[in-house]
Amino acid sequence: GLYTIVEQVDKRFLKDRFGDAAGLLLKPSTFGVFRYLGEDWSKYEVAYVPKTKPTETQKQRVIAFAKLLHQGDDGEFEARVGEYLDVDQFLRFLAINVLLSNLDSFLGGAQNYYVYLDTGSNRLQFIPWDMDVSFGAFDMEGTPASRRNLSIDRPQTRENRLIERVLAIGPHKQTYHKYLRQYLDTIFAEEKLSAQIDHAAAILRPVIGQNGAGAAARFEKA
Repeated sequence: GLYTIVEQVDKRFLKDRFGDAAGLLLKPSTFGVFRYLGEDWSKYEVAYVPKTKPTETQKQRVIAFAKLLHQGDDGEFEARVGEYLDVDQFLRFLAINVLLSNLDSFLGGAQNYYVYLDTGSNRLQFIPWDMDVSFGAFDMEGTPASRRNLSIDRPQTRENRLIERVLAIGPHKQTYHKYLRQYLDTIFAEEKLSAQIDHAAAILRPVIGQNGAGAAARFEKA
């Protein structure tokens, strides 16, 4: 059969990408982005779903960012967001999801992602997860027609305070646009993607048979 290879986001992943696994790994599972739930960490356990054991300092760091996001005024948020969030990494994470039209994600119900509070920078970084219905294939969000006309400046399909507030800051929005252009000219270049699709189709057709070949052909045409 055909199988996918999935790299788990666990301590081995963290050590490989960040050098250690001492930071706080979260996998938010409820709708809503970094909701501020007050100062009691126990209220965050269900919504934020920590995958590593948080220290008291890490708990307070997450709560402080949620409070800034939802209660800080525009000036305070612009001045301080970079203390808590790796903004450049977030903009690249956002750009890739937008180019993939990955709506079953942080762009949609604010799900299928991890967040890591890195010990080195003491800032939050976003890690994508479960991207199986990318390329506008998530039929629970809009229609095929509406998914062909998504906005790059308001890429979220529901309320997403973090995206809204970060892109409301002029320099950050310009950087985000820069990454979109850069990726479109490189990893998402049409010739490059077409070659990758053709290569995958040539491997898959003999394995999945005639029905699969028809699906692959439709995918190529799309």
